[in-house]
Amino acid sequence: MYLTHFGLQEKPFKSSPDPKYLWLGTGQKKALDALVSGILHGDGIGIVTGDLGTGKTTLANAVWRELGIGSSPLWFPARSMKASIFSN
Repeated sequence: MYLTHFGLQEKPFKSSPDPKYLWLGTGQKKALDALVSGILHGDGIGIVTGDLGTGKTTLANAVWRELGIGSSPLWFPARSMKASIFSN
């Protein structure tokens, strides 16, 4: 019903992130550039944190796409980690 009402071609809400709908605001673009640059220059580990549904997985997929063929992503889902372990 809402597809016709809003003139949509496909259902807008899915259970998994769809990279073709990645929106890069200033902060997201900065994060993407920093992660890609860090990987290409061997700067160590990049950590992306955020609340559920804020786009971490979508951003990680964008980094992987940006790096192209030959790259291998490695994810460590850390849902139970406390923020305090990253601070001094």
